[in-house]
Amino acid sequence: MDELLTGIDDELVVVVPVSSSRSRTPLRPPVAPSEGVAADSVAVCRGVRAVARARLVERLGALKPATMRAIENALTLILGLPTGPERGEAATHSPVRWTGGRDP
Repeated sequence: MDELLTGIDDELVVVVPVSSSRSRTPLRPPVAPSEGVAADSVAVCRGVRAVARARLVERLGALKPATMRAIENALTLILGLPTGPERGEAATHSPVRWTGGRDP
């Protein structure tokens, strides 16, 4: 089973919403259909939030390393995170479908 979808249901996970109706900017990196979204989209990094793991329904695909780096760079700027060697390596991330009426 996919590790992102397993665990305690009320545990929170951090998500970045994806939109196909917003324009691309440095803080909205592109996400391609080959990565699991239905249409050319952008990661809306200013919309970063925590959601309960129980709201994640299914894994949609996998982000390419370059896409993940672009999202990490945008989040670094938005959240004022450290840069350079002290930053460490990111885990593998995958788009997932979630329950919630509208996109996060």
